[in-house]
Amino acid sequence: MKNMKLKAILALLLAVAVFMGMAGVSFAAEPDAGVKGLWLRSTNFPDDAEVVEFRDDPFPLDENLSNVSYSRSVDGLLTFEIFRGTIEDSELQEPDDVRDLIEMFVYDDGGDVDDIEIDMNPSVFSAHFTYPCVMAAYATGQNEDTRMNVSLYIFTDVYSFVATVSVAADWFEDYEDRIEEWLIGLEWVE
Repeated sequence: MKNMKLKAILALLLAVAVFMGMAGVSFAAEPDAGVKGLWLRSTNFPDDAEVVEFRDDPFPLDENLSNVSYSRSVDGLLTFEIFRGTIEDSELQEPDDVRDLIEMFVYDDGGDVDDIEIDMNPSVFSAHFTYPCVMAAYATGQNEDTRMNVSLYIFTDVYSFVATVSVAADWFEDYEDRIEEWLIGLEWVE
C-alpha cells in the first residue's frame, strides 16, 4: 500500500514538473515577461542566447504605453532585437515609411542603399500576424565589419514593431534558414 502511494505521489510530482516546464516557467524569468500591452515573444530563438539589453520606457501619462527594446545575442556573431514604439511618436507610422528609414540607417552606417531589398507585402507574415507587414534585407558597415540585416516591420493600430536579426556577413549563410524561422516563430502576447 505504501509503495502504491509513493508511486502515485512521484507520478503527480513528475506531472506537475512537466506541466510547469510546458507552461513556460522559463519565460517568466525573461526580462520581457512583464511588458504591458501588446508584445512579441520569440518562441524558437535559442534559450541560451545572451541578453544584450532590455529597455522598457513607459510613458508618464499612460503606463500601459511604452517603448520597449529587447536584444539578445548568439555566439557573438548574431543579434536578434525586438523593438516596439507607439505609432504616434514614431518615424514608422505606416509601411511606406520603412524604405526612407532604412536608407538613412544604411547610408549613415556606410552601407550601399542600392542593395536594400524590401517586400512591401510579405503575405506569409501579414497573414500570420494579421497586421500590415514589411520585410527588408540590407547590409550595414564595411569590409570586415559588414553585417547582414533582416528586419520585419509590423504596424498595429497603436504600435509599430521591428524585429531585426543582424549577423556578421561572413556567417550569414550559416544562419539564413533559421532567420526566417525565428521571425515567423514570433507570437503576440499581452
